Amino acid sequence: MIEQPAHGSPPPAERPPENKITIGANAAGRRIGLPEFAVAAAVYFAVQIGGVFVILAAFGGDALTSGEAGPTLVLVFIAAMSAGLAALVALLLRVRSAAALGLVRPTGRWLLIGAGCGLGGFLVNRIVILLYVAITGDQGNPQQNLADTAMGGSVAQFALLLLFGAVLTPIGEEALFRGIGFGWLRRWGFVLAAVISSVIFGLAHGINVVLPAAVLLGLVHAWLYERSGSIWPAVISHAVNNGIIFILARLVIALGIS
Repeated sequence: MIEQPAHGSPPPAERPPENKITIGANAAGRRIGLPEFAVAAAVYFAVQIGGVFVILAAFGGDALTSGEAGPTLVLVFIAAMSAGLAALVALLLRVRSAAALGLVRPTGRWLLIGAGCGLGGFLVNRIVILLYVAITGDQGNPQQNLADTAMGGSVAQFALLLLFGAVLTPIGEEALFRGIGFGWLRRWGFVLAAVISSVIFGLAHGINVVLPAAVLLGLVHAWLYERSGSIWPAVISHAVNNGIIFILARLVIALGIS
């Protein structure tokens, strides 16, 4: 007797995990390691220090504190390029894979989540900064030059600030701190990798009012990378956060708010 097929629809296929990529590894399994991290750190600091000397030579000894738009824009550009160049040089050392750095195409859903995290992170970090000031009494603003350029620069200078600070900087810093840093540390577990890479990210912004906000943002971005398998949602979050800061500073002047 021939058995009749069972009636009814077959059970739905089990949904594969959204993140099929091993973070920090290429297709052959070679992972980002200590050599990549060390080279990235060396390139990052070398370009940053060299850039400061270039700015001082070109604009004068008070260029970093003058609040003028010219040296500020050059400094932001150098900061963005140093991070991106450091990640690129480290990647070419052994791994040679864009996917190992998290440069893979995410779903549109994760890009929207990234944008939402950027907005939410901006709002939460205002509270974090207020708490930091209340606890430490430190009211200094290490990014005052950025605010001065956003508020007092020309339209062209403001456009360059958005390009350098809200586009190039998020790409470069996420490639370095999430792609290389988190990617290297991920072999020891998500929590350790997220915490250490986020603290390094925060310290790169200095020990000041920006530190706790940067650490918190780094933790969010590590989670975005972990869940999506791509650094682009973190780049979007970073861009939204930075862009809001610059645009709000510009609106202060446009609306005549003292």
